[in-house]
Amino acid sequence: MAKRKHYKSIEFDLDTRKLLEFYKDYRSAYRDIRGFMIKRGYVHRQGSVYNSKEKLLETDILVLVDELKDYFPWASTCIKAFDVANIGHQHSMLMQLQASDDEDFAI
Repeated sequence: MAKRKHYKSIEFDLDTRKLLEFYKDYRSAYRDIRGFMIKRGYVHRQGSVYNSKEKLLETDILVLVDELKDYFPWASTCIKAFDVANIGHQHSMLMQLQASDDEDFAI
C-alpha cells in the first residue's frame, strides 16, 4: 500500500534562556530557523509555525529533523517542543472577517 502524503504544519518552541549561550539575541535563532525552513519548502505562517508548500511523507519530516540537528548544534538542547501535524482541508476566512456587516458572503 502506498503511503499517503499530506501538507504538514510544524510548530516549535525554543528555550530562549539556553539560546543565549549561542546567540547575543535569541531572536536571531528564530530568524535562522526561518531561513532554514523557507529554503526547504515551507511557508512561515506565524511565530513558530511553518506549513509545507508540498505534500510530504512522514519520512520527509524525519529527514528535516536530522538536517535541523546537523545544521544547528544547539537544536537538541534549545528546542523545547517540535510538533508536526497533517493539514486537512484549509479554508481562509479572511474575506468573511473583512466583510462589512451589510455584505453577504457565501462559503
